[in-house]
Amino acid sequence: MAEDESFAEIVDNGRSMGKLSVRRQQFRIMDGGNPTMAIWLGKQLLGQKEHSEIVQDHRPIHIEIVSPYDDAED
Repeated sequence: MAEDESFAEIVDNGRSMGKLSVRRQQFRIMDGGNPTMAIWLGKQLLGQKEHSEIVQDHRPIHIEIVSPYDDAED
């Protein structure tokens, strides 16, 4: 792939399209009542992660879902 730029571009494009497909499917899965699967797929394939933080004054735990693709358009 390092030597053939056109092949690398094809592979990168395929990965991008696959990620878009996973993101669309996440919404379908959530609508169907299986949000756990949508979360798992996002973590495995889209680089999404959960960020939690416990603060000193014993406030509730803050959980934030972070995605490097939040600004990406499908």
